[in-house]
Amino acid sequence: MADTRGAERFTWGDGDIVWEDEDVSEIDEVTKAKTLLNNVGIDFPLLPGNLVSDFKQREKSCFSTMPVTLSPYCFDEYVRAGIAAHIQDYMLISHAGHGANSYAWHYYLVNGPLRLFLQLAWGGVYMDKDRTTRTVNECFALVSQLFSAVQQRSDADRLQSNDPLIIVGSEFYGSYWIKPGGEGQRIPDKERPKVNPSFMLAEVLHWLRVTT
Repeated sequence: MADTRGAERFTWGDGDIVWEDEDVSEIDEVTKAKTLLNNVGIDFPLLPGNLVSDFKQREKSCFSTMPVTLSPYCFDEYVRAGIAAHIQDYMLISHAGHGANSYAWHYYLVNGPLRLFLQLAWGGVYMDKDRTTRTVNECFALVSQLFSAVQQRSDADRLQSNDPLIIVGSEFYGSYWIKPGGEGQRIPDKERPKVNPSFMLAEVLHWLRVTT
C-alpha cells in the first residue's frame, strides 16, 4: 500500500472537490494523483509509460503531461485540437465544471494512433455519488483494455499514428467514435448520439478485437 501521509485529501462537497492544503512535496506525482483519486473511490486511469516522466500536477484538481492553459471543462476545444493532424502525445486527468451540477472527470489521452476524450459526470450536487463513481471506474477499466488492443494492432501495423482512432465520450454532449480513415472529422454537439460512454468504449473494444 502506498504511503499517503501528507497527501491532499478530497472532500465530497457542493459540486466541487475541496482540497485541504497539506504538504505533498515528498510524494511523486503519479502516487499523489492515485492517492487523490482513490480517496474518493476513483481508480487512477491509464497513464502510458512513455508519458510518465512528464506527468505533473498543474492545478489542484488537474494532472497532465503538458502545460494546461485551457480549462479541461472546455471539452470540444480539446477534441478539436486532439484530432488535428499533428499533436503531441499527452494525458490529462482533471475534475472540472461549473454551477451546481455540471461537474465531471475529464480524461484526455493522445498516444500514437489513439485520440481519446472522456467527460464523465461526477461531483455535482444532484448526482448520485455511488452510481457516477461506478460509471467512471467502469470507463477507466475499459480504457485500459482498449489501450492494450490498440497497442496490439499498432504492433501488427494495422493502426498508424497518422491515421488515428478517434473516441469522444461525454455524458453532457453525447458520444461518438471514428475509425481510422476519418481523420479530421468532428460531429457537432447537436448531432452526437446520447450514448453512454461505457457502451461506446465497449463497442470500440469489440471492433478492435474482431477486425482483422
